[in-house]
Amino acid sequence: MDLSYLYHEIKNRIEKVDFTTLWKGFQPFKFALYTDKECCFEGEYIEKTDIFCANTAIQFQDEYIAIWNVEQEPEDMDCLAASIIHEMFHAFQIVSGESRFADEKEALLKYRYLADNLCVRRREADYIRAILEQDDKSAYGKLLELRKMRAEHYPYEYRYEANIEQIEGAAKFVEVSALAQLAPWKGKQEWQKILERISREENYFPARILPYDTGAAVIACIKKCTVMDCETFTDQPFACEMIADVAGCNVSVPENAEMKVCLDRYLTQTHEIIERAVKKNDCVLKGKFPLASVNIGDARREENYLTSNFFLMYRDNGELRTIRGNFVIEVDKDYNVLTVWNQ
Repeated sequence: MDLSYLYHEIKNRIEKVDFTTLWKGFQPFKFALYTDKECCFEGEYIEKTDIFCANTAIQFQDEYIAIWNVEQEPEDMDCLAASIIHEMFHAFQIVSGESRFADEKEALLKYRYLADNLCVRRREADYIRAILEQDDKSAYGKLLELRKMRAEHYPYEYRYEANIEQIEGAAKFVEVSALAQLAPWKGKQEWQKILERISREENYFPARILPYDTGAAVIACIKKCTVMDCETFTDQPFACEMIADVAGCNVSVPENAEMKVCLDRYLTQTHEIIERAVKKNDCVLKGKFPLASVNIGDARREENYLTSNFFLMYRDNGELRTIRGNFVIEVDKDYNVLTVWNQ
């Protein structure tokens, strides 16, 4: 794979995007493409080091840049360019002093999968679609009422989701808006995929993933129905700011049997993964080590057991260590790793 050629193809597309219309103050950042062996930055091959990991924004040579792991030949250059703009936006968030990041480690033990919360979230998707697909601006008030109700009844869960919507939802909104500039029909198609995803109950598990889509869609609703400025870097996520003046909720939420089926299935699968690993007892680590990170994208939890696919990071006498694999992890209330088993 010719990373230099690919870099210039992407750069040419990014230069066609009017960043001033994507988000207030947003400008392009430098970016790098890499594989497991090579790295291309600013069109030139450089030494690949361990700092190039995942698709994200990193600090490199005293500045923040976007990076993308090119695992295979890209199928769509426009989509790849938009995805890299997504990561550039994360660099923009960091240098702009963004503070509304979710505490992912805390959420591992504190976020609860509650049927009522999930059913209301799913109902919100119907109002989002009514606003964006049918131009029904009256649905915006109902959306606000449901969100206000969830914020009052499930404050921790709502705030966690709100923070992810702020960081990842905003980046997703920018990504799709950029794609729409490069290829309008692709942007329209991606918006339709987003609205379809938030309408499927199975996509509400695990909790961290869907706020990418709901965040982007709610920002689109805000821009369509209000004059609220959701592009300023403040202390409150837009999902909290938008409901600040809502008095209460008068919207009824019908039963959602499918959501409860999906919830039961998710919790059962979680229990089975953990029980199977503990019973097999293929132990790879035992002691008391401060937890540094798990793969939060699809981490599961039951009581004081966590799952993490692909890796686990922990500290041993202050030194950061990483082990690779799919694990079940026993932790204490202070987020110390006690025992790690292979799944």
